[in-house]
Amino acid sequence: MDALASYVDWRHLGIFAYLFACGIGFPGAEEIALLWGGLIVHAQIWTYGREPGLAWTATVLVCLAGIVAGDATLFWLGRRYGRRVRLLKPFRRLLRPRRMRRVREFFHRYGSGAIFIARFLPGIRAATFFTAGWTGMATWRFLLWNGVAAVLSVPIGVWIGYFFGEHGKAMLRRIDLTIGAVLLLAFGGFLLWRRIRARRTPAAPAPPT
Repeated sequence: MDALASYVDWRHLGIFAYLFACGIGFPGAEEIALLWGGLIVHAQIWTYGREPGLAWTATVLVCLAGIVAGDATLFWLGRRYGRRVRLLKPFRRLLRPRRMRRVREFFHRYGSGAIFIARFLPGIRAATFFTAGWTGMATWRFLLWNGVAAVLSVPIGVWIGYFFGEHGKAMLRRIDLTIGAVLLLAFGGFLLWRRIRARRTPAAPAPPT
């Protein structure tokens, strides 16, 4: 166990946090974290000469833990708070009525198997897990279907990242630069918008003396 823990570093913690956030509904693609996990495995084996089995096991377990923890949290929010969660601003778009109708039809068609299928469908994944908790699905049933799907999908995603190797690193670096540029432009645009709005807003009249 100590040997396995030695293969986990700050990058794995970042992957866990990102996957957990995706699991509870924050915008993001889980697949990006899995690809990055594969690149970490590639670097550990071919750059640092680490033991392949432990490198693979550590990364896959971290990814599985982040995904299952995030999904289980969203399931619990649905079970514990139900409709009240839908009224919170961060969840309004994720759980909008049109999407929830699609999810109910999805459950009606596939039953508990909808959990397994939804793990491979990012568009309705989070709403499906929330609805499973809201409608009272047994916790063991949810964890079973979701766990089986995650065990199948996570190693594949990590392997793809490993397969790309150095080419994948270059690709992700370009993605990071693009995302950084977009965020910088968005922040600059926000500051400019606030400045223009402040100039257009008439000053409040002075209080009578």
